[in-house]
Order: sequence, then structure tokens, then C-alpha cells
Amino acid sequence: MLDWQADQAGYEGAVKEDGRGKTTWDTFAHTFGKIVDFSNADVAVDQYHRFEEDIQLMADMGMDAYRFSIAWSRILPNGIGQVNQAGIDHYNKLIDALLAKALIPLVITMEQRNTQISKLTSHKHFNEHLVCRNKTTPMLETTKPQVVQ
Repeated sequence: MLDWQADQAGYEGAVKEDGRGKTTWDTFAHTFGKIVDFSNADVAVDQYHRFEEDIQLMADMGMDAYRFSIAWSRILPNGIGQVNQAGIDHYNKLIDALLAKALIPLVITMEQRNTQISKLTSHKHFNEHLVCRNKTTPMLETTKPQVVQ
């Protein structure tokens, strides 16, 4: 049973680093007049660079889990084809750092704002999965995707 968890708000920043592809949100946020104050999420909370500090803060606060999303534009920058190893490496480092502090990584496996993946899945929504790299952390049961109308 999870008592206390932290949650990433869905945007890690570092949009132009390590081979990350462009998303629907990137296009929207950079279109003049779409955001009142002309801000964007290119840096956001900078979770991409600051995850180790964030994890230490979570551990210090007694959290036992961290829920975050995978930016598929970082894994498959073009939506299909070659996997971006730098993206895989980032999430491996993040998960390893969580496990090192006894925090359970809870991964949201799909975000609809990623145009490339949305096209590939015909707008299916994938439920959350628990991703772990050791055998002592229990896995959550997964369910079949459901079509989003």
C-alpha cells in the first residue's frame, strides 16, 4: 500500500536536448497568441536536469513513490523508427535513482499530447503501469487499452 507519493505534472522540460522530438504541445506553445503571457514549457520544472535533487527531497519528506510520465517524443523522436538511446538512458537513470532511495517508480505510459504516438495508437489511451527493474517491487496489473472518443 502506498502512503505518500509525489507526482510529476507531466512536463519535464529540456525540449531541445538529447534528441527529443517535437510534440503537439511544443507547436501550440510556440504559436503566437496561443499562450497569454507567451510562456512555454521548454524548461518547465526542469525535472530532466534536476531529478536527483527532486528525488532527495521526496526521500527527505518520507514519500514512498513517484508517478511520472515518459515523454515518448524523447524515446521515439520521429514517432516511429529508431529509438533514441539518450531518452532510454535518461529514464533508466531516473528509475535507478528512485529505487536507490526506496521510492517506487510509477510510470504513466502514454500522454495524448504526443502527436507521433497518438497517430500510431489511433488515439487509444493506455492505462498506467508500474515499471521497475528489480524483482522485489510488486508489479501493477495492466488492463487493455480503451478507445478515447
